Amino acid sequence: MAEYARNIYHTIGHPSAHDFIIFFENNVLINCPITRRDIDNSNNIFVPDLGSLKGKTTRSSLVHVKIYTNYDHQPMNKNLNLLLVIDIMLLSGILFLVTI
Repeated sequence: MAEYARNIYHTIGHPSAHDFIIFFENNVLINCPITRRDIDNSNNIFVPDLGSLKGKTTRSSLVHVKIYTNYDHQPMNKNLNLLLVIDIMLLSGILFLVTI
């Protein structure tokens, strides 16, 4: 029955686990033999559904790089304090090295 519960879960559009349980407790789907125990078993047996996670997860905030624009123009023969910022960017599966 856990496999059947997971098939129903995909059919109704990947709701959250809480909403999926409420559907069956309130008998929204008439004549469906799934119980709450079947839903709990399917959640324990199968990994979290990728279709459900993609729409519900958010991107975490990134640490911003501070760029210093005030610098003195000095001749190149003196010792300079340089700041080199390097980042790796992934675009369409291709890695790029970005420097400032």
